[in-house]
Amino acid sequence: MRWKFPHPSENAPRGLALGRIEAWWTAFAAAAPRLEAFFRRRDAWDLAAWMREHLGGIDERIMWEFGPSTLGDDGHRLVLTPEGEHRLRPLVEAVLARAPALEGWEFHAHRLAERLPTALQAVAERTSIDFTGWTAHAALSDEGLVDIVFMPPASGSVGATARAAALVLVETLVGEEITDVWIGAVEIGEREGGSPLSRLAPEVLALVEARRALVPDRPYWQRAADASWALLRLAPKAAAGIDFPGQQDMLVAKTVDFALWRAQHGARPFHSRRFSRSGEIMCTLKIDGAEGLTADGLGDKAAIEDAIAATLGPRQLGVQVGGGTGLRYSYVDLALTDVMPAMEALRPVLRAGKLPQRTWLQFFDADLADEWLPLWDDAPPPPR
Repeated sequence: MRWKFPHPSENAPRGLALGRIEAWWTAFAAAAPRLEAFFRRRDAWDLAAWMREHLGGIDERIMWEFGPSTLGDDGHRLVLTPEGEHRLRPLVEAVLARAPALEGWEFHAHRLAERLPTALQAVAERTSIDFTGWTAHAALSDEGLVDIVFMPPASGSVGATARAAALVLVETLVGEEITDVWIGAVEIGEREGGSPLSRLAPEVLALVEARRALVPDRPYWQRAADASWALLRLAPKAAAGIDFPGQQDMLVAKTVDFALWRAQHGARPFHSRRFSRSGEIMCTLKIDGAEGLTADGLGDKAAIEDAIAATLGPRQLGVQVGGGTGLRYSYVDLALTDVMPAMEALRPVLRAGKLPQRTWLQFFDADLADEWLPLWDDAPPPPR
């Protein structure tokens, strides 16, 4: 179900989901006094079971965490997060957008950064791994992510769970949002020269800021015209009767920014903010070419790209930054400054060009994996 870019065809299931969200917040508001008593150890309560019953009614994959208020008073905070299920972030944002104003309560969509003693205690409780005395080394990778190596205080075998615990420690020290967007590999090693863990969070944040500073402050539509295009040849695997989600059928690709293209097609979850300081969203117009294009419309991919440039450019709504041709689909990769106005401008032009019914705007961002916009109102969902 789409939350960022809703469609009338999903009104009924969305209405049911909104009803469950309202029921959750009604139950939470009613339970606030009991939560206060529970946190002050004046009430025994199976809070985890209560959260499964009420929050789980929205989606059981939404995780939760209670903590003290960030305002320094006696209040409380509740974090709702999909953790690694990035595609659920629009749902979580929809849930939090409907949170009631409750005195003494604040609500967050990411786990917050904690001080080292709190982080060490939290990780030990969650994973049974004690990182006291460990050191760490952080550095920027070629992909612009912060890689971290943890070193134990003494040589010897380290259990397989240590790496997972190290990732939890990173998230707890720098916060979930920084971890999701900027952290790359987290490994356990034996190298010397690591820094005390008390310095890890400041070092990571400094590296993130250094990488951010390298991202041009101009949007792609201002700089793409001067960029050189790179051409890539790929070897997709075809399977009879199988459609192609994403860009899995790509044969030939082109891009104005190879680092951007590599990140969009890499193993790490993609986030547009790593490549744009202008709020641009990286998208692709996916066009089904199974039946070809009509001669009395936009008859080839070059004509489609020209029409898109003529539509978006004068309005400063975005620009083409890549694309390609696959076994079945054609793609026009875009950096859009404002998604909905851009799509509203493109629809009449591309419809007049008689593009296929199976044409969609999809997104590279991990948080938008379930979002899409159709060219035609009666378009089926894209392949998943």
